[in-house]
This record gives sequence, C-alpha cells and structure tokens, in this order.
Amino acid sequence: MAPSSRALLVAGFAAVAAAETVKFSDYDLGAEFTKCVKISDWNTKGVDDEVEVADYGDDGCCPTDYTPGVALGSSTEYHKGVVRCGLNDDGSRSGMSTGTTCDYGKCFVVNPAFTCSDTDGSKMTLGGCCPTTSDYGDDCYGYSKSTSNSVEYCSTYKVVGSSWETLGSYATDDDIADGALVWGTAVGGSGVYNYGLCGSSGQRAAASLTRRSAVLAGLSALPGLAAAAATGCVITGRSSGQRDW
Repeated sequence: MAPSSRALLVAGFAAVAAAETVKFSDYDLGAEFTKCVKISDWNTKGVDDEVEVADYGDDGCCPTDYTPGVALGSSTEYHKGVVRCGLNDDGSRSGMSTGTTCDYGKCFVVNPAFTCSDTDGSKMTLGGCCPTTSDYGDDCYGYSKSTSNSVEYCSTYKVVGSSWETLGSYATDDDIADGALVWGTAVGGSGVYNYGLCGSSGQRAAASLTRRSAVLAGLSALPGLAAAAATGCVITGRSSGQRDW
C-alpha cells in the first residue's frame, strides 16, 4: 500500500473512532435531547464544556458508562441535572425503565449556567452540583450530593428573600409546547412546576450565613423534602438493568 493511501486509511479510522461531543450551553432551555451522556463528564463538567455523548442502542438503552439523564417527576421540581427525562408527548410522566430493553421517555435540556462561590469559581456540574453545599452562594440553595449507579446529582433551588417561589403550573398538560419542555418561570404561569433555577452568577463571595440560616429554619415546609435527595430516577445505561427512583 502506498504511503499516501496508508495515511488516508489511518485518518479514516481516526475519524470513525472520534467520540461525538456537545456543549449544553449551545442548546435552548427545553430543547429535546436524544443522546446519552458519558457519566464521568456528567459528574465533573459544566454546561460550557465539551462532553462526550453516544446514541441509544437498538434496544433503546444507553451504552455502559453513559446516562440518559435524570427523571422529571410530577410534583414540585428542583433542578437535578442538565437532562430531564421520563415524559410522554402530552407532558404526563412515563418514568424511566431499563432491562432487556429500555424506555427513558422523552428527554429535554434544562441548562442553567451557574458559577459556584468557591474560591476557584467552579461551574455547577451537569448534575447540578457545586463542590460543597456552602458553595451555592447567597441566591441558591443546594442539598448534599446524591449518587445512583455512579451518576451524581444535587437538588437545588433559587433563594428568594429568605424563602423560595413556586413557578409554573401543577398541571402537566402545559409542560410541553411545540416539542419543547416548558420550564415554569413565573408564579402562577405555565410549564413545569418548580422552585426556580439557580441562574448565572459571576459572584464568588462566600455564602451568607445569615440568609442560609433563615432558609434552613423554613426547610421543613418544603413538599417532599425527606425524599429530595433520594429521588431523581437516575439511569445509567444497560449495565444497570433496573429502575431507580
């Protein structure tokens, strides 16, 4: 084989072997997502980073070491990850299941850009986590990290004064419009019923202990708080072979 032909062949193999990558900051909030995310990227990278993705298999499952995302429930939602799954076309919740075949329901991008308040200015991971619970700053509250089948996620919400707001509608029939997820952004508005997304922040100041203490004092009133860290239905490809709630 001529050197030039060999070089072309090697280049062709390299192109085939190259992993597909995406940046979640390139997606509109609510855009449908039909790929699986590499778990190691999910746990460590943010919305502005290149992350490796893969297609579902013929059985509908993500490859081993990849995840489709975190399930979206029908109660008041925290932010728990950049991909939320388990919806039917009409917005009702299908859940996520795995086994011989997999069904993750419809999945959508929820991609707030948030800078943690640690001294390094870390970006919130794809699973919604800052390095510690004290790194969410004045305007965001985050619970301790949860892990399911190696996928890490944190439940967070936007702090409003010393409390929170519930945005969107408790109904699910307005959660999808024109093929996109509608994440509620107004009190009494339409879309997914939620506690508010922690938004972009360039501030690196230490968290306000006074405000966090006030928030802690009222946490017992949050619906479903006891189960917050345990919910999310994280699925991690065909190797899990189970439903995780």
